Amino acid sequence: MEGTGHPIVDDALYVGTVVASNGLVWHVYLDARLAREVVLP
Repeated sequence: MEGTGHPIVDDALYVGTVVASNGLVWHVYLDARLAREVVLP
């Protein structure tokens, strides 16, 4: 996981966004180079 403004890997797959009750927001990515099997809805 990387903070806002930090680079992510080129093969990152966007999974979704999480908004916590305290207002923090995370954008979740999967490193496709490390994934053997990916199942997305």
